[in-house]
Amino acid sequence: SLHQAGVGEGGRAKGRQLMDKYFDHIRKGLLDSLKADGQVRKEAFSERMTRAAFVDWVFSNLVMTVLSKENNCQLLLEIVKRSVY
Repeated sequence: SLHQAGVGEGGRAKGRQLMDKYFDHIRKGLLDSLKADGQVRKEAFSERMTRAAFVDWVFSNLVMTVLSKENNCQLLLEIVKRSVY
């Protein structure tokens, strides 16, 4: 089929690279937003819990929520609020 032809011979690797590119772009946007948010508590982050690590964790959980078709991010949003505000 046409789909199989597009996936073969490096198609998967190319697709993975494109997905990683978009995911990195989203993570960077989240990190930039977090850094620019003046309401974030100063003591919210440390050497053990950096902004970048927090963004990676939030993004991973967001992706898992979407993939599970749960369509409810309320718990994740509450954890973010309690962690940084």
